[in-house]
Amino acid sequence: MTGPLVKQALSAVFLIVSFRCQVESGHSHYATSAPKMYMDDGNHLLVAETIHLSGSSRPTLMTVNITKATKIVLSCNLTLPVAQQSPITGTWGKDGNEIDKRDIDFDQKAGYLSQKYEFDFQNGSDAGNYSCFFDTNPKSEGRFEVQIPPIWTKNEKETRSDGDHVNLTCNSGQYIPLYWIWSKEVEGSKVILSNETEDQFYIHSNGNKSSLLIKSLIMDNTTYYHCDAVYEVGFSGLRIHLKVNSLVAALIPFLCIVAEVLVLVIFILACERKMKQKEVPADICSLLQQGLQKSWWTLLTSGCQSHHRPQLLRLGLLSRDLQQTFRGISQSATHRCITQVIDAMFHKSAICINFATDEASITERVLSFVDLADFPLVQGIIDCTHVAITAPPDHQGVFVNHKGFRSSMRSSPATIK
Repeated sequence: MTGPLVKQALSAVFLIVSFRCQVESGHSHYATSAPKMYMDDGNHLLVAETIHLSGSSRPTLMTVNITKATKIVLSCNLTLPVAQQSPITGTWGKDGNEIDKRDIDFDQKAGYLSQKYEFDFQNGSDAGNYSCFFDTNPKSEGRFEVQIPPIWTKNEKETRSDGDHVNLTCNSGQYIPLYWIWSKEVEGSKVILSNETEDQFYIHSNGNKSSLLIKSLIMDNTTYYHCDAVYEVGFSGLRIHLKVNSLVAALIPFLCIVAEVLVLVIFILACERKMKQKEVPADICSLLQQGLQKSWWTLLTSGCQSHHRPQLLRLGLLSRDLQQTFRGISQSATHRCITQVIDAMFHKSAICINFATDEASITERVLSFVDLADFPLVQGIIDCTHVAITAPPDHQGVFVNHKGFRSSMRSSPATIK
């Protein structure tokens, strides 16, 4: 038992400290307590409340809760550091409208200014904000919020799914009403609910608490529900909104999350595939550039368009290793690879293709061809080959060679060395 009591005590201290900090940091002082009730000479119920002011420019607030017909006496006492010689004007107002005004003399014996306002509280129309003003410098003000005790609930908005149960609860705190009334809004008007209304509704009230149980919810139960605490002088009401979602609507958040995950996964896979298509041709072209001096003819044939690979493979012009390397690569990626290979060939062309310009080199080449094939006065030879192409649509027959496929002649100069 010690543990729960300690927790409750600490919670109470925390609430008091938090409330005090809010009061001191705000623009007004707030005070509330149970109303002080007395019996006057006529055995009528009397409520007297007093606000003590100290000349601050910030108004002091006090709440007065009334549940029975009674006479109310509101008092404001203003303590001043220096006695006032001339009368001070005191004013009373209700909801911003002036209801009483008079001159107040400083009470030398009591040491403060005081003014009162009395009225009978019969029903809810007498509730309101009553204010007292002292025409001092700075101006002093006290405010009384006279009201029927408000009720509260844990949640003013409830959301449930089709077929669920819901329990709507209202609480009036320390004040116990005469009875409770539950109703719901139907096409702009209130329909009173009771345990005999429908089997779907069940009302249970006990003192300062009342609850409405709604069983087997359907979509038509979506509306505003009102709970009213009825007192002798009137009632205090609260509106609770109930929203009933269908089963499909309940799944929508989950489906949205699944869709977002799928979109994210597809986006990641697409990015990885695109990056792979960019990286693989770069690796292939780097490999080809490194082997330019080893196999010029293989490098030349590997630069052909992807749809020529079957013909080149059948003719033996494209190695199977390179054909397998280019499998699955898009045409744009292949084009980038071809461009890089051609650029590399261009930059390294001077290694293999050169022409003699001095007399000694010219004489050496002539003698080399004479020794090789007894050809006099030969500086070099030109080797030609058929390269498979996609022929223009208007003259496809012109490009068919003697081996039965469309091609274009490509020639390369060569020397003995």
